[in-house]
Amino acid sequence: MSLVHNKSVLALLALSAASSVALADNHLGIDTTSGNPGDHTIIKAGYYAEESRFTISGGRLLENGAIAVYDISTQLVDSGVYNGWYSSNPLTLASDFFFSSGRLDGGDFKFELHAVSPLSGGPSVMAWGDYADEGAVEPFTPSALSDAAVRLGRSFNVGAGEHDELQGLAFSTPGLYDVTFVAWDSNGRYADSDPMTARFNVIPAPGPAVTLALGGLVGLRRGRRR
Repeated sequence: MSLVHNKSVLALLALSAASSVALADNHLGIDTTSGNPGDHTIIKAGYYAEESRFTISGGRLLENGAIAVYDISTQLVDSGVYNGWYSSNPLTLASDFFFSSGRLDGGDFKFELHAVSPLSGGPSVMAWGDYADEGAVEPFTPSALSDAAVRLGRSFNVGAGEHDELQGLAFSTPGLYDVTFVAWDSNGRYADSDPMTARFNVIPAPGPAVTLALGGLVGLRRGRRR
């Protein structure tokens, strides 16, 4: 392998690493202003103390004041249509944290995958659903698809007072995507939330060829030092 090719591999990996920030699992929650009929639904970010770096401003999910970006790189191994999709579970949608306040009474809340906008790469379908076991990445069963014809089909149910630890997400195609969520109450007691956008960097994990190339380059450098 030529030194020029080695440099190209390293540049590609450096670009992938710099293009996004690896985030720990965090949450998006549901609240309302007072719990009165007609209140707007509110999406809130990072409600545990260790998630205080996450905020929502100007309709955008931020981490420490900068755009939060989730890396998605694991490909599903599935016998069905989701084989090869890129999947992970870095973000949990829930409705339990503010439930005891009474401000969610009478609601049945859902997060709609309102829009998936590519910043790089081609169009992609996003899915939200559940894995078979906590901590697993597959098998994956979607319950919301961004390209569904009706709103209910685009929406992941979080109910009221619920916290689903088995949930995860998947993308059909690599790329950098802004995904806009709208939280809504299917019972109609509360008005829709304002749109909230999160960013996802869908990149294939380095394959065996790249790993071997890096290993060879490390060996080459060690040899030169000797």
